[in-house]
Amino acid sequence: MSLNTRTRRLCKACYDATRPKETCHRCGQWCAPYKRTPAGPLCARCHRATRPTEPCTDCGKTRTVTARPHGHPVCGSCWRRRTAERCTGCGRIRPVRTRTPDGPTCATCFTRAQPPGTCSGCGRHGPIKLKKRSLCNTCAIKERPPEPCRDCGHTRPVATRDERGPQCHSCWRTQHRAHCTRCGQARPVLGKLDGQPYCPYCWEIVKPSTNLCVDCGRRPALLASRDDGRRRCRPCHCNRKIPCARCGTPAKAERTWPEGPVCLTCVDTVRFTHVTCTTCRQHRPVFRRDHHGNPTCPECAGVRFTYTCTACGGMGRIHSRGLCPSCRARERLDELFATGTTSQAAELALLREHLAGYPSPYSLIAYLNGAGGQLLHRLISGDLACTHDALDRLHQTGSVAHLRDLLSAAGVLPSRDEHLVRVQHRTQALLDEVDERANRLLLARYLRWVLLPAAHQQAERDGRLAPQRAGYLLEQLRTAQAFTNHLRGVGSALAHCTQPQIDAWLAAQRWRTSYLRQFLTWAALQEEAPRHVAVTALTTGEDRSIMNDADRLLLAHRLEHDDTIALVDRVAGCLVLQYGQQVSRIARLTIDDVREHPAEPGVLGLVLGSDPLWLRPKLSHLLARLITDRRSDRVLIRSVPNPYLFPGAHPGRPLGSDTLARRLKTLGINKVRHARNGALLALVGSVHWKLLADLLGISDSAAQRWHVAAGGDRASYVASRLKQDATTGPE
Repeated sequence: MSLNTRTRRLCKACYDATRPKETCHRCGQWCAPYKRTPAGPLCARCHRATRPTEPCTDCGKTRTVTARPHGHPVCGSCWRRRTAERCTGCGRIRPVRTRTPDGPTCATCFTRAQPPGTCSGCGRHGPIKLKKRSLCNTCAIKERPPEPCRDCGHTRPVATRDERGPQCHSCWRTQHRAHCTRCGQARPVLGKLDGQPYCPYCWEIVKPSTNLCVDCGRRPALLASRDDGRRRCRPCHCNRKIPCARCGTPAKAERTWPEGPVCLTCVDTVRFTHVTCTTCRQHRPVFRRDHHGNPTCPECAGVRFTYTCTACGGMGRIHSRGLCPSCRARERLDELFATGTTSQAAELALLREHLAGYPSPYSLIAYLNGAGGQLLHRLISGDLACTHDALDRLHQTGSVAHLRDLLSAAGVLPSRDEHLVRVQHRTQALLDEVDERANRLLLARYLRWVLLPAAHQQAERDGRLAPQRAGYLLEQLRTAQAFTNHLRGVGSALAHCTQPQIDAWLAAQRWRTSYLRQFLTWAALQEEAPRHVAVTALTTGEDRSIMNDADRLLLAHRLEHDDTIALVDRVAGCLVLQYGQQVSRIARLTIDDVREHPAEPGVLGLVLGSDPLWLRPKLSHLLARLITDRRSDRVLIRSVPNPYLFPGAHPGRPLGSDTLARRLKTLGINKVRHARNGALLALVGSVHWKLLADLLGISDSAAQRWHVAAGGDRASYVASRLKQDATTGPE
């Protein structure tokens, strides 16, 4: 399309660039007016904002109305979907790009059907954009003829044109710069207020605010609500909660029906209630019932909205493309795996079965459309190898870790201890940071013969390396690295370090004393450090602060009876408040640690030590519910078996102790240590310390220290043992 001007014929883009700029009377922006009204010129953004917006009849979203078939407002997306037809090329329901003798064709198939050619500009073989000159899209853009700029004289692409001639982008930006009235910087002018120019940064602060949103008071008011006529910004207008015309509950309007705005709950009630309509005799949703109780479907009531899946014919919610969530998830999964080769599809067949078995299609669609779906596409297309080493070479984000967990859960990749592997990678990275070869070899020996064997022993004993232990090992190596770097900086070496040098380094970082002590002890045994130096072990007093007994018992009672609290938090909190258990020990509890009382039906116990600890009846009931209802917070791994009572976000792993401690803190257990101390002090007063150690799984020395702190004596052991033998009920 070209337009006539005084000098020559111009395309629409160049013509728009020649239009003089004015100030929009609504927002004050300095731009070419899009439309003129009696009140003044409007920019394109304000013109779009003043167009009427209503909840769409099909999708329910508050958008600009594109069409009103039979008086029902429809947005642009839904209107294109209504006019879509099944493409004869791909078989999908898409907007029609063109029609062939075989039938309608979508834009994708139309582009694919165009014969490719060789670009005369770059020589590449592909789609041709400018057919008259056989140019691809990139070369067609470059072929736009540059012209001499009227100001600088350089032959460059034209940014704007007027009676004086063409102007390049650089000169246009220079000409339209001015000193901002607020900050004084010479920048492009975005808006003017009282004739004074403002840069883009300051304009957001000083722009006219006469029509602010009545709800938030921060953004300009653009839309007027139909019920009260008050003007609001777009976010507040779309998310405004108004009383539902059916149930009266204040909520966001999902649909606007003849009786008024309707909430999502009432719309779902219509979607999922299916009977035979008394008017058309079709099995459809019940939109309303007459005074005799006879059902009427939406079509017979004069209301049209999408509720039937075009693939399976089921009635309910429609996700996109006219498909229900299950069919859309299945289609998205087929599209993703269709990009791979036969060998890749056979290798990842277990992964596809695992993904297809997810209980929530919404979660699966969200995962496939996000970063996880991009990684899966690389994996299926062969760009990324399906090995642990290939995943290790990627930037370790949450998406990569989640994909690794999915592959391990599906049986595609062998499972491994991620904390142990992470320790190995991070320690190697720390060694690579050491410049001096002698120090690097010394730290490598320390890592190989001391730190890593300890990590492997703990992983073999407990089944996995605890995160706290992994952090402790890493800090040991960091301390050794920092101390050797310090000695190198002062012109010394580890073999010649002195006591004053050690004391001076520890004076500024006392918390590293124990780490350095272990390193110097090993180095002295290896004759890499002098034997006459010493690091005093830190003596830290045991924290005996306790939680108030009244607060502890009231919170325990609340956790036992308040059903509004998550079941995981209730059980974990009771174990801390009543039995003084550590959060890390609670997180590692498995199904095999649960016992049923042989004489008391319904009473459960936990094997924390050598003897089972029988729980109170109420806590036993909560534990039984947890065993039945336990599941991970991540929907994508709920189908993976997990032996732990508190499943985590990764397949086959427990909930993190730090995460569990944060959840308990929201309930009022601000310091788990004080709650444990209060529980242990109360228990040691009624049970002998030796019996308590066997029941709770704590060491004899720790139980004895609590016994002494409570003022007990050893003479009560026999009486406690006889009393325990006579008692068979719960503790």
